[in-house]
Amino acid sequence: MAPKKKKSARSGKIKVKIVRRKRSSVIKKDLAAQQEAYLAKYRTTARHDLSIAAAKVSTGVPYAWRQQDPEGFGTAWHEARLVSNAVLEDAAIKRGRDGYRHPVYQRGQLAGYEQIFSDQLLTFILKGRHPEVYGRDRVSIDSKNENKNTNTHGLTVETADAIRRQVLGIKDKGDA
Repeated sequence: MAPKKKKSARSGKIKVKIVRRKRSSVIKKDLAAQQEAYLAKYRTTARHDLSIAAAKVSTGVPYAWRQQDPEGFGTAWHEARLVSNAVLEDAAIKRGRDGYRHPVYQRGQLAGYEQIFSDQLLTFILKGRHPEVYGRDRVSIDSKNENKNTNTHGLTVETADAIRRQVLGIKDKGDA
């Protein structure tokens, strides 16, 4: 309802006339457009802040939509989240596998580019996809109740450390 103000010529008083509009269909169309704008942006960016800006709504509105319509908007939001997770995972794999171009400057001038790879991203992805192979180091206790520190490959900590020193060319203190 939108009040319209009119000044009466006879009494000088302001009369307020209430005009009723058919807003329910307009609101539903706007709501559907806002929800789709939010979901479209969320699918590609996985960022709530950019999605609410695209939908032109406040921060809590998508949460209210999800609560009010769990089968409709709630399901669509869940699907958009799955799509955005796949987009993020693809970006992480690409950055770990293919790297990215990092500018190299010498004396304030651009000298070229260096290809930078993210081993840490690939490590996280491998640990998530194959935790039995690339999982965290853990402590296991054998049947004789003796503590035996091993990693996921079955190496003791001492053996793994010796291999690391050998690969890196680090000499033991006694070898000096």
